[in-house]
Amino acid sequence: AMILREQPRWSRGELRGLLRALCRDGFFESEREIVARCLRVASEARPEPRLDHVAVVTRDRPEQLRGWLQSVCALPRGADRAVTVTVCDDSPDRAARRRLRSMLAALASDSGLRVRYVGLEEKRAFCVALSELEAVPMEVVEAALFDVRGFGRSTGGNRNALSLAHQGQRVLSMDDDTQLRLARTPSSRDVVALDGRSCPLATWFFGQRQDALDGVRFEEVDPMALFGSAFGALPGLLKNGCDVTHASQAMVRRLEAGQGHVVAVSAGVVGDSGVGDPTPWLCLPEGPTRRRLLRARATYEAAFTHKEVVRGATSLAVSDQPFLMAPALALDLGCLLPPFPTTVRNQDGVFGYALRRVMDDGYVAHLPWVVAHLPPSRRYPPCGPGYSLDAMLIGALATATSVGSPAERLEILGAHLCDLAAWSDRRLRAWLERDRQRRIGHRVRLLEERLAEHQERPRRWAADVRRQIEASLEFLVDGPRLPATGPADRALAMCRRVLADYGLVLRWWPRIVAATARLAERGHAMAREP
Repeated sequence: AMILREQPRWSRGELRGLLRALCRDGFFESEREIVARCLRVASEARPEPRLDHVAVVTRDRPEQLRGWLQSVCALPRGADRAVTVTVCDDSPDRAARRRLRSMLAALASDSGLRVRYVGLEEKRAFCVALSELEAVPMEVVEAALFDVRGFGRSTGGNRNALSLAHQGQRVLSMDDDTQLRLARTPSSRDVVALDGRSCPLATWFFGQRQDALDGVRFEEVDPMALFGSAFGALPGLLKNGCDVTHASQAMVRRLEAGQGHVVAVSAGVVGDSGVGDPTPWLCLPEGPTRRRLLRARATYEAAFTHKEVVRGATSLAVSDQPFLMAPALALDLGCLLPPFPTTVRNQDGVFGYALRRVMDDGYVAHLPWVVAHLPPSRRYPPCGPGYSLDAMLIGALATATSVGSPAERLEILGAHLCDLAAWSDRRLRAWLERDRQRRIGHRVRLLEERLAEHQERPRRWAADVRRQIEASLEFLVDGPRLPATGPADRALAMCRRVLADYGLVLRWWPRIVAATARLAERGHAMAREP
């Protein structure tokens, strides 16, 4: 870069000669050389077993849950063989839980499926059993599973219950507003890609949900085998070749050392995008997704108002980045994975960042398949900057030391969050303000980079980007200083509680998992027959 700045008028031939010399001296490597090095360590793939467990998280949405259960019952013949279905229910109403148990018992009787249920009573019994082992304090387990602060949301706690109910197993976890039927991502290829991009997914935009559903073709495949096949050691996935176009150097180095394994497998979505804010569409790099976004005015307008998309990987993309989506997420719980934050939104986003801090060589595989994601149709709120509790947790995780084994790292992360929560009001406010400034500054910098990269074209897009830059700078100066709402002292107290609770759960999670295994050896399972 220094040479090019000093010699801005070099001819094409002179530049070509310089690049060849740099390649010869080892400064650059060709894609062909990198692929060859990766394939030298590729091993004969050991067939990974199909998954035997599928679980769903739900709360007070019986009709949507019924649709999900029907999709499980409609699996191709043989695909539901020996599958155990676990329903993790967060419903606070006793009568609702009783009705759901009755529905599940009838389903098991009629379909022959093996059905298990985890509700409030089962979680309470599990907490008591763990505390009786004198391994984990009751308040810690409750912080992992319940909304102990009265925030009104405990989706992450329900996901933690699912993880503990399936410790030592590989399980496909799904949301109750999905369906267990899969379609190939458009333009997908049968190749494994090492992908170091922040988001390896492609997106197609639609104004109506039915148009999105019509844009894919659902196939009669065995989803349990499909998810199961993507797990395992990275060298075993590459026997048929790999794409390193977007590979990170760290992934290639670990692969050469025979390291790296997939611990989570995610599918894309057709229907609701699951994205809270459409600003990422303004920040797209040059490529097919951006070209689709800008192809027609109607498509562009729909992308920023309607959530209807097809969004998925176009190859089996193995990623070392934090990004993952939880609507259909398979987890290898034979590994020590981090817990989800109990009460905040975007639990999968926080989990992805925690995973990266805990396991350097534990990767996420994004399948070139999408599942139907069918919550009630919603529109995006207007684009705009913000600072939320989940963003605060991600910022806290990013500033922690990350060394040692996964268990040691979890304890270090937890201690760091607990330390932040114990800071004085003045010091904690100062840290939150720095984190807010960092996030907004990153947003502005990315928007400005895209504006320059695309030479402020097309004009409509460029005008929208400039408006977002202005709004972000205004938010930086005049926006709320804290990620929680309400009076300042109350909002700061909420930030403390969220940091302290997730820190406590992270710190104790290795012992919670170990105690869960001891309970299983004694025949105590959290999930019971309905």
